[in-house]
Amino acid sequence: MNVGYNSLIIRIMKKTAMLYVWMIVGNFLFPLGGVLLPYFYWKLNRKTEDVAFTKEACNLLNFQILFSFIMIGVFVFGWYRAIVHWSVGEVGGWDFIKCAFVLWLAVNFIYPLFVIFITLAKGKSFRAWPPSIPFFRA
Repeated sequence: MNVGYNSLIIRIMKKTAMLYVWMIVGNFLFPLGGVLLPYFYWKLNRKTEDVAFTKEACNLLNFQILFSFIMIGVFVFGWYRAIVHWSVGEVGGWDFIKCAFVLWLAVNFIYPLFVIFITLAKGKSFRAWPPSIPFFRA
């Protein structure tokens, strides 16, 4: 293989891994940080020859936008449910929020770490996120 081609592949893999790192960090900073930080990283590091990186970034951003809005709705519903339980004097009502938090943690922390590991181990990117509403197109 060509040395220039190998260095391009390695650079794209590092950029893809950093995209996921920014997604993980952003999710722990503020609610839509998992969308904004990867978006800014993608805009700063995108080049015309990095088609795989652009496809991965668009795929990640599309899923993260949809998942973020769904999880905001789930947490609002969970808090509403907990407040209703508190208003009638019950101590419960946290089980829904606990399940939602576990789902949020799995999708925004555990799965991206898995994707980073597989991407760096195999040396190629793959479609890691399910198809969703196309807010961004590659």
